[in-house]
Amino acid sequence: MLKSKPFLLSCFALSINTRHFDDDIVKLDLSIPKYDSKRKRQQLSKKQRKERAKEHRAKQARKINYKNQKLGIINPTKQTSSMILAFNPIFKQPILAATKIHTFREDKHNRWKPGMRIHMATGVRTKNFNCFNDIDNCVSTQIVIITYQNAKRKKDEKYWPFKGLYYKISVDGKFLNNQQIIDIAYNDGFKSVDDFFTWFKDGFNGKIIHWTNFKY
Repeated sequence: MLKSKPFLLSCFALSINTRHFDDDIVKLDLSIPKYDSKRKRQQLSKKQRKERAKEHRAKQARKINYKNQKLGIINPTKQTSSMILAFNPIFKQPILAATKIHTFREDKHNRWKPGMRIHMATGVRTKNFNCFNDIDNCVSTQIVIITYQNAKRKKDEKYWPFKGLYYKISVDGKFLNNQQIIDIAYNDGFKSVDDFFTWFKDGFNGKIIHWTNFKY
């Protein structure tokens, strides 16, 4: 049975209206602004950004732990950290011969701590890089300060005269006497106390990095 023309026209008009309505919906969806994460981060305070960054790192660490536990690796995030110690080539042989048992290093950011793996090397940041010893760990550290004065002093075992100056060494707040100054020079790989103070002629403020049980 054929449908009347008015009925067909009304259906066609209805379909046109519906299509236009659908187009309006699509345009409305496209006109909604996307979430601006960068602007949102800028609105956060510095403390909130730090907290979010900390949460993100913790989340990433948990993911790494989960994946490594599946592979049979236990506590991968607690592995011993390590650092490279750069040495002048003249100290290579004393270290291997175990006559140099520690080193003096500046440590403004307090990076060196007991338990850290030590990679001893020469030619660091050059094509001649050579890691000659990586079997030792940092056993302990001590604060060391070397100062000097121009004024002459009376006989005092706390001072060491060198080229018209008077040097003084303190380790963990205690001043060394003459015999201890001789010991620290030889233990640091120098052939004489004069060689030691020639190296540290401008004074020093930092740490003694020990890789043996010896301490001052």
